[in-house]
This record gives sequence, structure tokens and C-alpha cells, in this order.
Amino acid sequence: VGLQSFFHQFSYLLMYHAPASAQRLETSDVPPDLYATPWFLTLFASKTELELLLTFWDLYIAEGDPFFFAYFGLALMQTQPDAVRRSERHSLPEALSKLAIETTDQLIAVWRQALVI
Repeated sequence: VGLQSFFHQFSYLLMYHAPASAQRLETSDVPPDLYATPWFLTLFASKTELELLLTFWDLYIAEGDPFFFAYFGLALMQTQPDAVRRSERHSLPEALSKLAIETTDQLIAVWRQALVI
């Protein structure tokens, strides 16, 4: 499955579970490929410390759902809503691409949110 397919799926997840954020991103002409590419290409390795990354990957493999990273990306956005709400239109892609997991507690909170989605 190609990267564009994941962006398409992510857009629909965003519209369904976070319609206000989806609307803000759409009216700002900020599609997922402008901010989620590093998340999806590296499975969040680009912005995550190694120890946390290994924990994330262990959880991801144990989950057994190859599309779960899209839900995790959405949960990451939902747990840090100011990245969309308070960012200027021109800085939205940068603000979103900087979203990261910084602690084990945050990882677990985002993971639990993703499971609910």
C-alpha cells in the first residue's frame, strides 16, 4: 500500500474523529503529506528518542495492525490540540511535524487514545 493511500486514510480518520482540526487544515491548504510524511515513513523514529521509539515499536508489533500508526498519528494530534488551534496558517505544517513523544507516560497516553479511536 502506497504512502498516498495512508495519507488518504489519515485524512478520513481526521475528518471523522477530529472534524474541527480537519476543517482548519483543509481551509489552510495543509494536507497530511505536509506534516505526516516523517511519521509514516519512519514510524515516528524521526522525532522520538531511541528508548521510547523501541517501546513504541514493541507495542506496534504486538498490536498486529499494520495501519495502527495512522491512528497513533491522529491520537498524537488529539493529545496536543494547540498545534492545530493556535498555529498560524503558514506555520501549521512545521508545528504538526514537530509533534513528538517525549516521555513514556505520554507514549502510553497517546497509545491509549489511539486504541479508543
